[in-house]
Amino acid sequence: WRYELEMMNVASAGSKQVKVWSYSKFPETAQEQAKKNAIHGVCFRGVGGGGRTAGLDPLVSASAEKEHEAFFKEFFADGGGYLRYVNLSGDNMIGPGDMVKVGKKEYKVGVVISVAYNDLRKRLESEGIIKKLGF
Repeated sequence: WRYELEMMNVASAGSKQVKVWSYSKFPETAQEQAKKNAIHGVCFRGVGGGGRTAGLDPLVSASAEKEHEAFFKEFFADGGGYLRYVNLSGDNMIGPGDMVKVGKKEYKVGVVISVAYNDLRKRLESEGIIKKLGF
């Protein structure tokens, strides 16, 4: 997992917009990987604040990640359940300044992703991975 996240804003009710910077030899691969990275970051790393927008703490503790390893392996597999909770924002185009060549054969690509935060939280609660709010 090699990426950087920053909070952009609260999208629609229950959704958060994050900017994901992913690394890859191919910009198209980095753009697709950004979806997986956004969910991984929200779950395990949290998201740093951006400007006037507060950040997010990680949803899942390190111990829960290990305890539910089988669930997360399947969840983050290609075509896995994580896809229900992410959408590329905008027109799927990489903006000017959002693709930077790093090294000889690698790009750092920034993509804005909308994360269905409340729905993701509910799924993790229903799986018994995190406690419900208020407990």
